[in-house]
Amino acid sequence: MPTTGKSQSATPSPLNGERAGVRGVTDPTSASRHPPPATSESPRRILLLGLGNDILTDDAIGLNVVRQLRDELAGDNRIEVRETTEMGLALLDFIVGYRVVVIVDSIQTGRASPGAIHEVDATGLKHLAGRTPHFLGVGDTLALGRQLGLTMPDQVKILAVEVEDPFTLGTQMTPALRAALPAVIDRVRQALHALVSVENAVQTADASARLPAPAQEMAARILNHGFHG
Repeated sequence: MPTTGKSQSATPSPLNGERAGVRGVTDPTSASRHPPPATSESPRRILLLGLGNDILTDDAIGLNVVRQLRDELAGDNRIEVRETTEMGLALLDFIVGYRVVVIVDSIQTGRASPGAIHEVDATGLKHLAGRTPHFLGVGDTLALGRQLGLTMPDQVKILAVEVEDPFTLGTQMTPALRAALPAVIDRVRQALHALVSVENAVQTADASARLPAPAQEMAARILNHGFHG
C-alpha cells in the first residue's frame, strides 16, 4: 500500500529507555484531547488506537472512527483514544503501558462488502489475508516489547474494516464506506463496552482479594446475589 502522507517526524523510542510522545498524529489537538499515555501506575487502561492515512480515501477509516468516538469517550478515564499514521514496530511507542489495546484499521480482502469488520487478536493475524500495512507486525512488536522488559498489553483486539479503495489520493472515503461508517462505529463502541465490563470485574476481584477473609466472603455474596441488607 502506498505510504503517501506518512509522518516523518522523529521522536524518542522505548528502545532508548524513554516513552515516546504521539507520533504521526494527523489531527493535532490540545493536550487534553491527547492526554499522556498510560504508565505502570495505571496498568489497566484501555487504548483505542486508530490507524490509517487520511489522504488515501478509504485508508482513513480507522482515523475517522476514533475521531467520531473521541469526544464521546472523553469522560471515561479507563479508555485512551489516540490515532496515528505509523505502522509496524513504530506502534511500540503507542501500546507500551496499556493492559488492553483495540486497533481499528482498514483491510482489503476482496471477500466482503465495504464496512464488514474482521475481528482478530494478535495471534490470529496470520489467518487474515488482505492488503493493509498498518497493523501487520503487531505480534512481532509485542514480542520485542516483552524482550525489552516493557509493560506490554495482555490483550490486543484488532477490528479490521473491509474497504473498497485504500489507494487513491483523496480526503473523502468512498460512498459505500461512508454509508457503513455508523455501523462500524457502533461495533467498535460495543467492543469497548464489553472490554470495560471485563476490566471492571477484574478490578473488583483484585480489590476483593486484598480484603480480610470475612470481607471477601461478603463481597462475593454481593457480587453473586446482590445486596439485600
